[in-house]
Amino acid sequence: MFTICATGHRPDKLPGGYDIYSAENANLIKKMQEILLISYYNIHGALHCITGMALGIDQLFAIACIGLKQMYNLNITIEAAVPCIGQESKWPASSQALYNSLLETMDSVYYVTQAPYTAGCMELRNEYMVDNSDLVLAYFNGSKGGTKNCIDYAKEQDKEIINIYMLN
Repeated sequence: MFTICATGHRPDKLPGGYDIYSAENANLIKKMQEILLISYYNIHGALHCITGMALGIDQLFAIACIGLKQMYNLNITIEAAVPCIGQESKWPASSQALYNSLLETMDSVYYVTQAPYTAGCMELRNEYMVDNSDLVLAYFNGSKGGTKNCIDYAKEQDKEIINIYMLN
Protein backbone atom coordinates (compact mmCIF):
# COMPACT_ATOMS: atom_id res chain seq x y z
CA MET A 1 0.00 0.00 0.00
CA PHE A 2 1.31 3.48 -0.86
CA THR A 3 1.89 5.54 2.30
CA ILE A 4 1.79 9.32 2.61
CA CYS A 5 2.58 11.41 5.67
CA ALA A 6 2.20 15.13 6.15
CA THR A 7 4.37 17.74 7.78
CA GLY A 8 3.82 21.44 8.02
CA HIS A 9 3.44 24.55 10.01
CA ARG A 10 1.28 25.35 12.99
CA PRO A 11 -1.77 27.59 12.53
CA ASP A 12 0.10 30.86 13.06
CA LYS A 13 1.93 30.26 9.75
CA LEU A 14 -1.12 29.12 7.78
CA PRO A 15 -3.25 31.43 5.62
CA GLY A 16 -6.38 30.49 7.59
CA GLY A 17 -4.70 30.75 10.99
CA TYR A 18 -6.39 29.01 13.90
CA ASP A 19 -9.82 28.95 12.25
CA ILE A 20 -9.97 25.33 11.11
CA TYR A 21 -13.12 26.19 9.11
CA SER A 22 -11.76 29.29 7.32
CA ALA A 23 -11.97 29.48 3.53
CA GLU A 24 -8.16 29.46 3.32
CA ASN A 25 -7.86 26.26 5.37
CA ALA A 26 -10.71 24.70 3.38
CA ASN A 27 -8.69 25.43 0.24
CA LEU A 28 -5.64 23.71 1.76
CA ILE A 29 -7.77 20.67 2.61
CA LYS A 30 -9.16 20.60 -0.95
CA LYS A 31 -5.65 20.88 -2.42
CA MET A 32 -4.45 17.97 -0.26
CA GLN A 33 -7.47 15.90 -1.30
CA GLU A 34 -6.81 16.58 -4.97
CA ILE A 35 -3.18 15.49 -4.63
CA LEU A 36 -4.16 12.37 -2.67
CA LEU A 37 -6.96 11.39 -5.02
CA ILE A 38 -5.74 12.39 -8.45
CA SER A 39 -2.02 11.81 -8.11
CA TYR A 40 -1.88 8.81 -5.80
CA TYR A 41 -5.16 7.01 -5.06
CA ASN A 42 -6.07 6.74 -8.73
CA ILE A 43 -2.65 5.18 -9.43
CA HIS A 44 -2.30 2.87 -6.41
CA GLY A 45 -5.93 2.06 -5.59
CA ALA A 46 -5.31 2.31 -1.84
CA LEU A 47 -3.55 4.68 0.51
CA HIS A 48 -2.24 4.65 4.04
CA CYS A 49 -2.04 8.16 5.48
CA ILE A 50 -0.05 9.11 8.59
CA THR A 51 -0.75 12.31 10.51
CA GLY A 52 1.28 13.65 13.42
CA MET A 53 -1.92 15.20 14.91
CA ALA A 54 -0.31 18.55 15.81
CA LEU A 55 -2.26 21.77 15.41
CA GLY A 56 -2.12 23.11 11.86
CA ILE A 57 -1.27 21.09 8.77
CA ASP A 58 -1.25 17.75 10.62
CA GLN A 59 -4.90 18.12 11.57
CA LEU A 60 -5.88 19.61 8.20
CA PHE A 61 -4.29 16.55 6.56
CA ALA A 62 -6.29 14.28 8.88
CA ILE A 63 -9.49 16.11 7.94
CA ALA A 64 -8.61 15.82 4.23
CA CYS A 65 -8.05 12.07 4.51
CA ILE A 66 -11.15 11.47 6.60
CA GLY A 67 -13.23 13.48 4.14
CA LEU A 68 -12.02 11.48 1.14
CA LYS A 69 -12.54 8.19 2.93
CA GLN A 70 -16.07 9.04 4.08
CA MET A 71 -17.33 10.90 1.00
CA TYR A 72 -16.19 8.34 -1.54
CA ASN A 73 -15.86 5.15 0.53
CA LEU A 74 -12.24 4.82 -0.59
CA ASN A 75 -9.67 2.26 0.54
CA ILE A 76 -7.77 4.70 2.74
CA THR A 77 -6.44 3.91 6.18
CA ILE A 78 -5.49 6.74 8.50
CA GLU A 79 -2.91 6.46 11.27
CA ALA A 80 -2.24 8.97 14.00
CA ALA A 81 1.45 9.09 14.94
CA VAL A 82 1.22 10.76 18.33
CA PRO A 83 4.58 11.99 19.66
CA CYS A 84 3.78 11.65 23.37
CA ILE A 85 1.09 11.02 25.93
CA GLY A 86 -0.97 14.18 26.45
CA GLN A 87 0.22 15.99 23.33
CA GLU A 88 -2.94 18.10 23.45
CA SER A 89 -2.98 18.79 27.19
CA LYS A 90 -1.93 22.46 27.02
CA TRP A 91 -4.06 23.38 24.01
CA PRO A 92 -7.29 25.42 24.22
CA ALA A 93 -10.41 23.38 24.97
CA SER A 94 -11.74 23.70 21.40
CA SER A 95 -8.43 22.39 19.99
CA GLN A 96 -8.48 19.49 22.44
CA ALA A 97 -12.05 18.64 21.40
CA LEU A 98 -11.08 18.58 17.71
CA TYR A 99 -7.98 16.49 18.48
CA ASN A 100 -10.02 13.92 20.40
CA SER A 101 -12.73 13.73 17.74
CA LEU A 102 -10.08 13.19 15.05
CA LEU A 103 -8.39 10.48 17.13
CA GLU A 104 -11.72 8.63 17.35
CA THR A 105 -11.87 8.39 13.55
CA MET A 106 -8.36 6.98 13.10
CA ASP A 107 -7.89 3.41 11.92
CA SER A 108 -4.87 3.18 14.22
CA VAL A 109 -3.03 5.28 16.78
CA TYR A 110 0.68 4.83 17.38
CA TYR A 111 2.33 6.54 20.36
CA VAL A 112 5.93 7.19 19.37
CA THR A 113 6.83 7.61 23.04
CA GLN A 114 4.87 6.31 25.99
CA ALA A 115 5.70 9.33 28.15
CA PRO A 116 4.59 12.94 28.48
CA TYR A 117 6.25 15.59 26.30
CA THR A 118 10.04 15.57 26.30
CA ALA A 119 12.56 17.42 24.17
CA GLY A 120 12.95 15.42 20.99
CA CYS A 121 9.63 13.55 20.95
CA MET A 122 8.35 15.61 18.02
CA GLU A 123 11.49 14.82 16.03
CA LEU A 124 11.09 11.12 16.84
CA ARG A 125 7.49 11.34 15.61
CA ASN A 126 8.63 13.01 12.37
CA GLU A 127 11.29 10.35 11.80
CA TYR A 128 8.73 7.60 12.39
CA MET A 129 6.35 9.15 9.85
CA VAL A 130 9.05 9.66 7.20
CA ASP A 131 10.59 6.21 7.75
CA ASN A 132 7.19 4.60 7.21
CA SER A 133 6.11 6.66 4.18
CA ASP A 134 6.70 6.69 0.46
CA LEU A 135 5.81 10.37 0.11
CA VAL A 136 5.93 13.42 2.38
CA LEU A 137 3.21 15.98 1.70
CA ALA A 138 4.47 19.27 3.16
CA TYR A 139 3.35 22.81 3.78
CA PHE A 140 6.72 24.50 4.20
CA ASN A 141 7.43 28.21 3.81
CA GLY A 142 11.20 27.87 4.24
CA SER A 143 11.39 28.99 7.87
CA LYS A 144 13.47 27.24 10.51
CA GLY A 145 11.81 24.80 12.89
CA GLY A 146 10.33 21.34 13.12
CA THR A 147 8.92 21.34 9.59
CA LYS A 148 12.31 22.21 8.13
CA ASN A 149 13.92 19.48 10.23
CA CYS A 150 11.36 16.96 8.96
CA ILE A 151 11.89 18.01 5.34
CA ASP A 152 15.67 17.76 5.77
CA TYR A 153 15.29 14.27 7.26
CA ALA A 154 12.99 13.23 4.39
CA LYS A 155 15.60 14.43 1.89
CA GLU A 156 18.29 12.42 3.71
CA GLN A 157 16.04 9.36 3.42
CA ASP A 158 15.54 10.07 -0.29
CA LYS A 159 11.76 10.41 0.08
CA GLU A 160 9.56 12.08 -2.49
CA ILE A 161 8.35 15.46 -1.17
CA ILE A 162 5.52 17.62 -2.46
CA ASN A 163 5.42 21.11 -0.95
CA ILE A 164 1.89 22.45 -1.33
CA TYR A 165 3.08 25.85 -0.09
CA MET A 166 4.81 26.23 -3.45
CA LEU A 167 1.58 25.35 -5.28
CA ASN A 168 -0.32 28.37 -3.92
